[in-house]
Amino acid sequence: ESVVADALLLDLSKDDEPWLAARFLAEIDFKEDMVPRIIPLLQSKRLWVRLHAAEALGLIGRDAAKARSALEPLLNDDVEEVREAVAVALKRIDAATP
Repeated sequence: ESVVADALLLDLSKDDEPWLAARFLAEIDFKEDMVPRIIPLLQSKRLWVRLHAAEALGLIGRDAAKARSALEPLLNDDVEEVREAVAVALKRIDAATP
């Protein structure tokens, strides 16, 4: 599990195909354990890393609820696409939270 997770986090932090890593991170069985490891990526200087980290958290849904406080400041990100991804992520987290 750790090797797979590390590889996906590395892919998510690169500019190559981060969207694919975001999708896989949301699908793995131990996704809740991944949330604390994805949260720091929200502070990346690279917009694609922030965007896809937010997407991954949104796809994880309810299990990413503890990322809410890290996501909320990005509603004011300089990049519109990041703001939109964060808004969608927060809606998905809220919709999945009982």
